[in-house]
Amino acid sequence: MDNIPEPMLDIEGKLLSDLDGTFKIEVIDKLNFYQIEIKRLIDSGLSPDEFNKYNALNNAILSASKVIEIAWNNLHNNK
Repeated sequence: MDNIPEPMLDIEGKLLSDLDGTFKIEVIDKLNFYQIEIKRLIDSGLSPDEFNKYNALNNAILSASKVIEIAWNNLHNNK
């Protein structure tokens, strides 16, 4: 019997039950959409403070996409 811990977060449970990767792709697509919109805003020219804020948000979204991919792969042993 496998000792699979209970999901800590709702998204972790959804990724665990996402056998074909459909949910993972939806989440990553949404994150990519927001990343593109933020990048467009950054490229339009911002004050230094706004640039720092939106650049940090952009980096966080990129990191979140990577985390979703890695988490799904780990949950489904697709390393």
